[in-house]
Amino acid sequence: MNVEPEYVIDAERFAWRSWAGDVVIFDRLSGDSWMMERPAGRILEFIAERGSPSFATKRDCAVERASLSAESGREADEVLATLIELGILIRFENTRSVD
Repeated sequence: MNVEPEYVIDAERFAWRSWAGDVVIFDRLSGDSWMMERPAGRILEFIAERGSPSFATKRDCAVERASLSAESGREADEVLATLIELGILIRFENTRSVD
């Protein structure tokens, strides 16, 4: 049985606001803020809309971005990886199996 990792927005550390797919992220610990262009905002909105806790797998995000062009889809994959690398999305342990 394969278990795909799910990710949650680290809402205790990061605050964010998005518009038109762009997003401004504020790090509550360091006081730093930065902007990420589309589709970062769309990815965070998608995860936040999933309920509490707001989590999604990489596959879920891939389904959400399926309507984007191939080029935008590759960009979405890169942005998702960056959000995970920066700690904005953190791993959520689960037991859901992947088909």
